[in-house]
Amino acid sequence: MDDVLTKQENIFTTEQINPSLIEVEISLCRLLQLQEKKESLDEKTSILGLDTIDLEEVLANSALTDLITIDLLSDVSAYKSQIAEEISFLKSKGAIVDLAESGKLSWLGQIDGQEVLLSWQLGDGCQVNYWRKKEEIFEKRKRLK
Repeated sequence: MDDVLTKQENIFTTEQINPSLIEVEISLCRLLQLQEKKESLDEKTSILGLDTIDLEEVLANSALTDLITIDLLSDVSAYKSQIAEEISFLKSKGAIVDLAESGKLSWLGQIDGQEVLLSWQLGDGCQVNYWRKKEEIFEKRKRLK
């Protein structure tokens, strides 16, 4: 929840969120694809014993420098950067991205004067239709009236 700024203007309504949901959905799908590809590369780097080595270290140490290692670590670095960009975009739309890896997003909202999380997941369409109390898990979300 640290990603959500506490200023009053960062409490969102569905009217503010819904117009950007198509962009948000595209970004979230890209994020999930990038994470999947990065996880696959992470498995390869782990098998090769490269999971604790970063690209700069490889480039600085000529003994480690081979094209396969450089390509693999370059790809991992690129995916990390692209993932960070997608997360940054989602946050710029006010989304709380702590459940993004499972295709779920929330926004800080308000119902009857109480702060809640407006909840949306892939497959929900182009409108936020659910909410949950801040302390509740995503699966406890309720339909907005």
